[in-house]
Amino acid sequence: MDRDAHLPHDSLGPRVLAIISPFLIIAIIAFSVRIYTRVTPVYKLDASDYTISVAVLIEVIVYSLSIASVASGLGRHSYDVSPEQGVKTLRYVFVVIVLANLVPPLARISVGCLLLKFASTKAWRVIIWFTIGIQSAYIMGIEIFTLIQCRPINANWEEVPDARCFSAQQIWICGYATIVALFGDLTLAIMPMFLIWKLSRSTMERCLITVLMALGLIATAAAIMRLVKMHTQDFASPERFRTLIQIYFWHRMEEVILIIATSAPMLKSPIEHVLHRFGLPKFQPRIRKLNSFHTSLPTSDPTPRLHHQRSQQELLSYKQSFVMHEPQIEAAEDGPSISNNMWPLIDIPKALAR
Repeated sequence: MDRDAHLPHDSLGPRVLAIISPFLIIAIIAFSVRIYTRVTPVYKLDASDYTISVAVLIEVIVYSLSIASVASGLGRHSYDVSPEQGVKTLRYVFVVIVLANLVPPLARISVGCLLLKFASTKAWRVIIWFTIGIQSAYIMGIEIFTLIQCRPINANWEEVPDARCFSAQQIWICGYATIVALFGDLTLAIMPMFLIWKLSRSTMERCLITVLMALGLIATAAAIMRLVKMHTQDFASPERFRTLIQIYFWHRMEEVILIIATSAPMLKSPIEHVLHRFGLPKFQPRIRKLNSFHTSLPTSDPTPRLHHQRSQQELLSYKQSFVMHEPQIEAAEDGPSISNNMWPLIDIPKALAR
């Protein structure tokens, strides 16, 4: 008892939740503003909005389960967690892992569906659809891997006789799959720079949208930190509740930042309104000058232009010669006679052939 009294009894769980909570609140606010701007004044929700809505709903459930897992013992020292609490905590963690695996790829798919609207060439559409396909395959692969990691499945959170689970080296395969998924973050963050920059919008507007969509690179940094922690994780450590919280933290940060980055481009109009209140001009489309017929012709070869001018002069002279006079009635007794002071119709083809 005296020895236990000198041991630390702190928990990392509340600190982790205190850091994650503000980001989650920002993500929910950004998502809410996005949906509001998409349904007012005209309802225009599409696949991108539906996909990120599912991701946000799952993230809220994950956050609720995270609170429950921290209350049960996640983040504490092992000697502070009873066996019953340990089983409950690991069960919460397993459910969180199963659900949380869906959030990052769903957010990336949402960005891909959004970029399809700006893809003007077949090559860009192929790249975007390929990225969406990779994320869809990642969802199926990571979920199957998680569910078959231990057999029977309840061996993930409690001791089961004759249970078979993957080794630490086999679990690291999940890390390699995450590396493949990270290329989706890089692709979806860099691609808008090429697609949006070709739009006929002001330079400031294009820069703003590009920066907002590039926020996904911050999520990439969080995912890299999670991979580093997974690589250095000692899965056989007796302090598994305390060491697991670090991977837990970076996983949640990746998810909420991806949600923020996905909803940020839809906040262009509110941001434009705020910037205008600070004195900046509103975003205006770029005005492109159209060249006239004469300026578009090459100056080195004046033949087409001279031919065009000569044709106009001939047509003008022909119009001046071809004057239709009103019929003149000379005398009632002689009968009406039409003046012959007009261009003979038989000469019209000759004039056109000159």
